[in-house]
Amino acid sequence: VVESLPCADPDPDSGINTGFYGGNWIHCEPEYSQTPPSYPPPPPFAVLRIGALLPRQLPSGELMHLGRAEDLTSVLMAIQEINNKTDGVADDLLPNTQLLLSYRDSRCDPDFGFDAAYELLRRAFGGAGVHALIGA
Repeated sequence: VVESLPCADPDPDSGINTGFYGGNWIHCEPEYSQTPPSYPPPPPFAVLRIGALLPRQLPSGELMHLGRAEDLTSVLMAIQEINNKTDGVADDLLPNTQLLLSYRDSRCDPDFGFDAAYELLRRAFGGAGVHALIGA
């Protein structure tokens, strides 16, 4: 880590070497700080991509009643609790693992749900797809 570049003859007013008072930037020698202590590297995190297939709309396109919003909210809360390893809640569950979520609407329709599941498995996360699929 370079801390400073001391050079001969700095500007008498500012203390900065401008080169006008005989200092020469070419001959500046960097002063290095002591080697920082080495810490063990953090353990690598595994990433688990999860796909959620949840009904949000009816086949007609109408929104489902608000009670169905609880499905997505519950999944998001669970993933947040598992990913947070410093809150004292489930900190030992899936150590060194980060969960990512992508969800699609099944619209309570088997054909639409099949297409949404295929999209999660093949196209989610920039084409990487999901490792696991939950929902109906």
